Amino acid sequence: MIPVVPAASTGAVETEYLLAALLFVSFLVLGLVYGLILYFGWRYREANPVHRGKIKEKTWRIETGWTVATLIAFLALDVWGADLYMRENRVQPDALKIYIIGKQWMWKAAYPGGQKEINALHVPVDRDVQVLLTSEDVIHDFSVPAFRIKRDVLPGRYQTIWFRPTQTGTYRLFCNQFCGVDHSAMVGTVTVMSGPDFQDWLGRNGQPAAWRSRGMSFSSATAAPAATCPPKAAALVRCARRRLSASMAHRSRCPTAARSQPTTNISATQS
Repeated sequence: MIPVVPAASTGAVETEYLLAALLFVSFLVLGLVYGLILYFGWRYREANPVHRGKIKEKTWRIETGWTVATLIAFLALDVWGADLYMRENRVQPDALKIYIIGKQWMWKAAYPGGQKEINALHVPVDRDVQVLLTSEDVIHDFSVPAFRIKRDVLPGRYQTIWFRPTQTGTYRLFCNQFCGVDHSAMVGTVTVMSGPDFQDWLGRNGQPAAWRSRGMSFSSATAAPAATCPPKAAALVRCARRRLSASMAHRSRCPTAARSQPTTNISATQS
């Protein structure tokens, strides 16, 4: 099977195998059922003088064997898919954490070292990456086809997804949930870099001095939770939480917000 987008993460290859197995079993069952229908329809058509013989009595052997065989096949695929789903949602404790807020119509990313990006992600190759997702307005969907991942991004809730890139390069990031007029423009890129290149990128775009002042190395800083991050990153995490709590009123008290949206008094309009 030649995929449209080459697989570039550890879970992507197994996901392709699972989909290929599902398609194979489905087409096998479909071909057998409709093949028999077409064969017997042609063989015993009205104009064919073939001897039809005596109608056999109903037997349970064929029906039971057919039912059990298909049950085992699809149950095995279900168990395989459930196991893959559980492993894809089991985040490693040393994963690099990236905080992403979706809004009409952009992806805003923040790193533990204070780096920020819009519609772009930079991640190291051969390392687990955990993405913490939330929405500022409506439902979005974070999707990277090359990694075979997608996750709904909901307002007022935190979602998480992780991946482990296996190839360096630049891959497309999409919103797979219709979210308004400019939904098609809510795209971005995920750049997978080697370890040294990613460390250089962090140093050029973040606050490495804050790590050194706290005695933190590259690996410990990128894996640290928000409570032990440099002040700028910790403030950004607190900012995201405050914006979530204020999303119902469409107002942000975050100091990094560029503007606040007007609120609507629902009780007043109903009265």
